[in-house]
Amino acid sequence: MLFLGLMVKERYKELAAKYKLPPFELLNGEFEISTLDDDEFLLRNIKKRVQEHLETVQEYLSQILLPNPDSVVDMHECRYVSAEAKEKAFELFKKTQSLIRSLQAASFSNEPAEDTILLSKLVAEWPVIKSDVVPLLRMLKDAWQKDIDYKEELAYFG
Repeated sequence: MLFLGLMVKERYKELAAKYKLPPFELLNGEFEISTLDDDEFLLRNIKKRVQEHLETVQEYLSQILLPNPDSVVDMHECRYVSAEAKEKAFELFKKTQSLIRSLQAASFSNEPAEDTILLSKLVAEWPVIKSDVVPLLRMLKDAWQKDIDYKEELAYFG
């Protein structure tokens, strides 16, 4: 795995010399790009990895915005989500969805210059996304610190 990571890093350096890419260490620290298997299509694979992270964020947000009535987790946590938290979650959902669609469009255009601009934008926005999603996740975590009457919780499920 170490050898693979070095190959990815070397290939990234080649691409960074050709295009204006964010620092390898920054992308690797956030998105673990050194673990990518295929360095031949490295920019495509990096975009896919970033998209996976954004989609994970959206899964969390979806649980806040539209809890699954068949999920014990969702039904318990939704009791502790304020209207303000839902509004923040929706704004973050819009932002991440826009970025995902940008990544999807870029996957069809396959233009390295466009990929470079998009990756730079994503790297700049990722810390803001993380700082916005962490308080929401902590709020959901805190819901499990409350006293829970299991009979009441499971009453939803018959």
